[in-house]
Amino acid sequence: MELNTACSPTISVIIPVYNGAKTIEHTIKSVQNQTVSNWEILVIDNGSTDKTESLVQNISNTDKRVKLLKSAKGRSLARNKGLDSAHGKYINFLDADDQLTNQHMERGLTFLDRNNDFFAYVENTEYINEKFQKISVVNESHEKNLSKENPFEISSVLFRRTDNIVTFMIGLDHNEDWLFWYQNLIHKKIEIRYDLIGERKLVTGNNTMLDLNNMLGSEIIVLSKINAKTSLLRKTKLMFMFFRSKYKNEEKFVNIVEKKFQYIYVFIKIVSKMPLIYKIINYFISYKIRLMSKKSMY
Repeated sequence: MELNTACSPTISVIIPVYNGAKTIEHTIKSVQNQTVSNWEILVIDNGSTDKTESLVQNISNTDKRVKLLKSAKGRSLARNKGLDSAHGKYINFLDADDQLTNQHMERGLTFLDRNNDFFAYVENTEYINEKFQKISVVNESHEKNLSKENPFEISSVLFRRTDNIVTFMIGLDHNEDWLFWYQNLIHKKIEIRYDLIGERKLVTGNNTMLDLNNMLGSEIIVLSKINAKTSLLRKTKLMFMFFRSKYKNEEKFVNIVEKKFQYIYVFIKIVSKMPLIYKIINYFISYKIRLMSKKSMY
């Protein structure tokens, strides 16, 4: 990724979108309403079949800071294309159904410009429903442990663009942001301001985070990649979820998980061929998934 900061926008906002016609205008507007104006928006349409493309193109025609790009289907592919096309000194991802609060970019920009030893600036996230009513705040703790979990929502982080950013893993559609943050932030200084709301995330029945089988099943993939230390019980539970997820059918991910956790993988594979035992285990897992789904958040 070649850096060229001359005559460039200060911040590149990368928005992957797939069939986002209902929300994309509000999402772009939240950037246009920022208290800083030296930014570019890169909307990467990864195969939309609704009116997303025409809506974004109309906005781009009146605001040249908004650019429409295209990629093959897949959120990670779209974000990687955005990273490759960005010109800003800083990067902020933004999902196509979320919004930035209007001072988020100014606060992050001011802090990072004054503190060159910090790589990223993070604010808190507020969840809202389709009536734009507050549901909850994602994290009120100042603790972060990227080796155990993902403490950062994708749109809440402003970070420096460098030529050695590790890009998103292609094909991983759940917890891909956790892996990205771990690979790019784990050894960096980060300013965390959970007392400030930087992002409002819309929670609907279509959110990726509500796809709990695949979300939980993908955690074992991330743990395999980051060499995290975790309990045998947790690894076993997550391996069960991996076998319930779509990733069990993808050779690349099976190889990653099997290589890292060979004995647990073989054990769960054997158990999965015992119909009665596996049926009982799946019953209890399904019950827990239903309880988590009722909370509308993971």
